[in-house]
Amino acid sequence: MAGLLLVISGPSSGAGKDSVTREVEKKSEFVRIVTYTTREVRPGEVAGVDYHFINREEFLRKKEKEFFLETNEYLGNFYGTPKEEVLKVIRKGQDVLLRVDVNGAKAVKEQIPEAILIFIVAPFSQMRKRLIRRAREDKMAIEEKMEFARREMKEKKYFDYVVVNREGKLEEAVEEILEIIQKKKNES
Repeated sequence: MAGLLLVISGPSSGAGKDSVTREVEKKSEFVRIVTYTTREVRPGEVAGVDYHFINREEFLRKKEKEFFLETNEYLGNFYGTPKEEVLKVIRKGQDVLLRVDVNGAKAVKEQIPEAILIFIVAPFSQMRKRLIRRAREDKMAIEEKMEFARREMKEKKYFDYVVVNREGKLEEAVEEILEIIQKKKNES
């Protein structure tokens, strides 16, 4: 029996996808596939754990050879999920957890229709506060990211489930996802 493919997505900035994904990973047996990116390593990130960090030329070569299940460009950087790694794990009967942007999630669903897409949202006021707390961007960059998030919110209609990640309620969002996972496992 093939494993489940769970895709967590949502607005690019401030919805809490990383936090939700980390907690779901701790409480489940999903294999998280490390994606590739051309962006710089951020403080605290570990190459090969958070992302595979590669240069733009290498990324484009891999994309041309159809190495990726999905790719996206965000703020001038490329991101992609290695297709064969995902398929290998699923074929072994193990479950895979991907955290990708909304376009990537739609691309995965096109290629693997049985994928379960979960859209993580947070109230816009909380998303803005999270961006300000990170303090990596100036006010203009925060406003650009908030506008981009508003456009991404329109894509939630393509997802199987929408989960709200409210400030201080991370555990509730995680539990809701774990219930979705259990429901899907019971159906198979």
